[in-house]
Amino acid sequence: GSVFFFNDPATTEIYTLSLHDALPIYDGYADNYTHAFPLLADFHLPATFFITTGLMDRDPDVIEYMRRLWGAQPSEVVPMTWEQVSEMQARGMQIGAHTYSHPNLARITAAQAAEEIERSRETIVDRLGDPVTWFAYPFGKPEQHFTAVGERLVEKTGFCGAVMILYRGVRDTDSRYRIPRFAVTNDSTAVLRAKVLGKLDGIGRWQE
Repeated sequence: GSVFFFNDPATTEIYTLSLHDALPIYDGYADNYTHAFPLLADFHLPATFFITTGLMDRDPDVIEYMRRLWGAQPSEVVPMTWEQVSEMQARGMQIGAHTYSHPNLARITAAQAAEEIERSRETIVDRLGDPVTWFAYPFGKPEQHFTAVGERLVEKTGFCGAVMILYRGVRDTDSRYRIPRFAVTNDSTAVLRAKVLGKLDGIGRWQE
């Protein structure tokens, strides 16, 4: 099926995750549209694109920060356009929020974190005209990159849930504001298959 269910232990309510949530893509670079989107469309696979809105709006400070963050050349930091994002959404992709400038939320004040989270959500709603239900913590590791303060701010802002970096599958007891995900970098097919099948979930248990 395309959805599965889990309980939120904080509320005892039951929520669903769709296949959109199983395939997250981050930041909002142009290759999200030119490379990832065509492949997803060809195979009829839905995904959630979590976008950094300051990058999308071509804020020069955000672009320079992202360039330094990844050690890239200026010509390599190219965001999508909002028209491209709108097209992807119209063709079945989900758009999520990823803050305004991609900070480590654990290293800024609560007020700054709230501004980052709220501004990203408001910008997407303003640009696309639809609600934004999901959020991805920048960098994503619990305690190192976000704390319980960040979780509460995400919930207060009105998101239905949030994803983090934790190398294991989703459990029915997971909070919807701490949905685990694993990164796919230069993995071989064998390693990627092992991650998807849960054979490397021991890494997540060790992280916890």
